[in-house]
Amino acid sequence: MKKSFKRLSAVILSLAMAVTLIPATSAVVKADAPGTYSYYDAYTLGYQGGVCAYVNGQRVSLQQAGVKVYDKQNDNPFEAQVNQSWDEPNLTLSMPIKYATNGSTVYDVESMLTNFDFIADPTAIDNSDVDGKIYVYGTTEGFSYNGGTMANNGYANHSLTILSSTDMVNWTDEGFMDTRNLTNLPDSAAGKVGTGFTGGNTWAPSGLKIDGDGDGDDEYYIFYTNGGATGYVMSDSPTGPWKDPLNRALCDKSLPNCSDCNTCFDPGVLADDKGNAYVYFGGLTRTSGRVVKIKFAPGTGEVSTDGDPKKLETHAFFEDNEINQFNGKYYYSYCSDFSGQSFTKTASICVYVSSDPMDICFTPKNSGTFEPFEQNGVYHHFLGTILDNPSVIYGQSYNNHHHMQEFKGKYYIFYHSTVLNNNLHRSSHSYRNLHVDEIQVDEETDNISCTPTYQGADQVGTFDPYRNFDGSEKFINATTTSYSAGVKSTRDDDMVENSNNGSPMVLDCIDTGDWTKLQGVDLESGPLSFSATLNSNTADGAIEVFIDDPTNPSNMVASLSLENTSGYETITTDIDASKANGVHDVYFVFRGNGYKVASWKFEEPAKEVTPTPVPQQTTPTQQQPAQQQPAVTAPKTEDVVGGVNYGINADGTVTAKAPADKSAKSVVIPDSVTIDGKTYPVVEIASGAFSGCKALLSVIIGKNVKKIGKKAFYGCSKLKKITVKGTKLKSVGKQALKGTAAKLKIKVPKKKLKAYKKLFKGKGQGKKAKVTK
Repeated sequence: MKKSFKRLSAVILSLAMAVTLIPATSAVVKADAPGTYSYYDAYTLGYQGGVCAYVNGQRVSLQQAGVKVYDKQNDNPFEAQVNQSWDEPNLTLSMPIKYATNGSTVYDVESMLTNFDFIADPTAIDNSDVDGKIYVYGTTEGFSYNGGTMANNGYANHSLTILSSTDMVNWTDEGFMDTRNLTNLPDSAAGKVGTGFTGGNTWAPSGLKIDGDGDGDDEYYIFYTNGGATGYVMSDSPTGPWKDPLNRALCDKSLPNCSDCNTCFDPGVLADDKGNAYVYFGGLTRTSGRVVKIKFAPGTGEVSTDGDPKKLETHAFFEDNEINQFNGKYYYSYCSDFSGQSFTKTASICVYVSSDPMDICFTPKNSGTFEPFEQNGVYHHFLGTILDNPSVIYGQSYNNHHHMQEFKGKYYIFYHSTVLNNNLHRSSHSYRNLHVDEIQVDEETDNISCTPTYQGADQVGTFDPYRNFDGSEKFINATTTSYSAGVKSTRDDDMVENSNNGSPMVLDCIDTGDWTKLQGVDLESGPLSFSATLNSNTADGAIEVFIDDPTNPSNMVASLSLENTSGYETITTDIDASKANGVHDVYFVFRGNGYKVASWKFEEPAKEVTPTPVPQQTTPTQQQPAQQQPAVTAPKTEDVVGGVNYGINADGTVTAKAPADKSAKSVVIPDSVTIDGKTYPVVEIASGAFSGCKALLSVIIGKNVKKIGKKAFYGCSKLKKITVKGTKLKSVGKQALKGTAAKLKIKVPKKKLKAYKKLFKGKGQGKKAKVTK
């Protein structure tokens, strides 16, 4: 259900409802000119042997500063910082995460991936070739309590949190890899499938994207530990559903050369440019590091060890195995221990470099500058510490866990700190959160320039508010933020199967004055409207949209009034495109509470069509009479036939690339099409060809089609029937049918029923979908 409302400020609405709520001294505020907004700044927080506060430049106790501590089991650290009515003209905005190093120096902590997710032990997968995103996975911190009071981190959890970004600053909460719910069923559903490796203690992931089963499409592997051994799950998608092929550990003390490995945990996995793959594991003693080559079973992608593990000669090794290949060399990195060491810093990230992934470590003999050398034809280099413990900027020292990753031509390091726990709960118990910074990898010297910062990585490009990577219409998950205050994410059963943005997570714990920010949004010539998909039990509230600075009244470009909804509904309002155009930071300021937001939608402005220039004819001269030249028409490489855009391939075949009208209800892909008088067989439906065609009900696929690409019918929510006429179909891409109608019927030739059932299996369609003759 969609509703449209004219832009109306929360204050004007309140005047119509209850004039007495606004003090007599308050001025009437126009829709495009809210009152005076300012950030809450009664104190700032730091860490000096414990969480401390600063007021007017002076360090004081939390009690003296009036700081509420949230260390009880029923406490809500996301509750409103200021008690103010939803229709208060002059809002106090919730204070974002900051860190005070002393009474006068305060930093905005913008290096955090989110201001509400407690995650540790990061890994990442670059999926930019498929959907433009990087996916980050980390240990979901489970909070422990002793007698109702928060206890120190006991690492009690059974899931990994998944985040994604297209630009390294705006991060979306994508949900979980839950070892008790591998198939991502709703929380209320029965029959959940768990892993046989562990039902809890799910820590320290390492990600790998590779075509393990040999079907031509990549699979996504997450290796992780249960605290004593290493196992893995795999999926056709970076966000699941997942499966556990082994149903047991892959690496544990039963392997050769591992009986004296203290703990076979904290895996690091790499598939190199030579076609080989490796897992590094071990920890808690300096002699426990191990590496083993792995292989993948054709047809299933199941992982097994390929040879015996080898013991690593590590220096001051503690935990956190990571392996990368930069500039053709292997970089093995880890966290050093808390004992005294000569050549590294305590609990810091250290690196070995080698030309051989199985012969990578050695005992360093000199301090200061470590020179590379060759031994038995193998290149060796110890870099020592490359990343200090985050305590150097956040005060509290704790374990250090990291991941280095290349993305869109740059190198990054992810790591964790405890600053979010200290800032939100005001009672430090070492629950962790993720940060990211850019690093430099010197090809000639091997050295890595790496410093933890408060500001974090720079944005890569701009944020597109209108279109996904495949060109489909974008619904922005509301948990997508570069910075925020007062809100958190929650998994919502209603969004598990009905999300319009692909994530089951929604924005929750909203109070008046809370806000979120999207950084570097390219609004182009300005959106035509603004919408929010939300679930609200109240009409007392509003969502205001600002550009660049929410404390500047003239920067408000839209105000969307809340409505009582029946479940999740989409509410639309006008937006001032005269201000909201070009590249801006976009802020969403919340009024009221009792509602959750699933997604944002900016209606894309019409594109300007540049006319094709007409060649100018030259007037002939007497000395050089004009020659009458026959007209030459270049052959077409694309054409629209029967409502579908086809591209001509080099081999004289064509590919169905996109519909001419995305609102079409039916599509026929014929056996062949005629373009400029020549007939071409239709052999393929391109990746994402009909993605997002929400009106599409039926599709007929001709006899010559051999391939249906990835996400070909992704998000075609009304698609109920597909008829495959031919027997030549050989491949169906991943998520080709994701988001189609629950009872999708795929009709195929009788003699291909068995083969096509296998071909269409696991392509994203619902459990009630059927392949029939």
